[in-house]
Amino acid sequence: MMRIARILSLLLAIGLCCAATVQAQQSTSAVPSKYYASVDAGASLGHSSDKFIGAEAGMHWRDMWDFFLEGGHIGNAATSDFDSRGTLIANAVGATASSVQKVNFANIGVRYHSPIAERWDGYVMLGGGFVRISSETVLSVNGTAVDPASLGVQFGADLNGSVSTGDIVFGVGATRDFMDRYYVDLSYRYGRTFTKNDSDGNPIVPGLNTQRLQVGVGIRF
Repeated sequence: MMRIARILSLLLAIGLCCAATVQAQQSTSAVPSKYYASVDAGASLGHSSDKFIGAEAGMHWRDMWDFFLEGGHIGNAATSDFDSRGTLIANAVGATASSVQKVNFANIGVRYHSPIAERWDGYVMLGGGFVRISSETVLSVNGTAVDPASLGVQFGADLNGSVSTGDIVFGVGATRDFMDRYYVDLSYRYGRTFTKNDSDGNPIVPGLNTQRLQVGVGIRF
């Protein structure tokens, strides 16, 4: 967690330094642009904190509205319940468990802008789309990973497998222009995935909460 916090602090510092270059330049306001694109990175928060990487592209609609498309990867969004189920099985066979739930996502939505300071353009966003959740549980004995079958264990799809489902996401953030066409984007985004059930109606993967604290650097064109 401390490593992630240090990485996030560094990313925030880089983003703020990029935005601060505007202070040292005497330039006119950038010509309004219809399209934008950015690359993003940061930390995912929650029971299991990890890294996040992604990208976003959008189009100015009218007045203060944008359409956007975002996609990315969250290194681990595992819940305490998911970890506990893996640990329970591991304890029963004299092993330890390492459990991860990776999330790949693609969302589409809208953003509404409202200036929050002289040089910062604040926004709220709402969207939804598609997620792919990959659950991985590894059993180890004396620090060495072993085949679960060698311990008489066969994991179900809830602990070892991939499923596709939908999600919704909303967030708040602010952008700041620098060097005419470029901008830095600081934001917090919360997502909720839909529960995925098997053919009998039993949950394979319950709904997951995802939280992203991210920094983006982009270009308007």
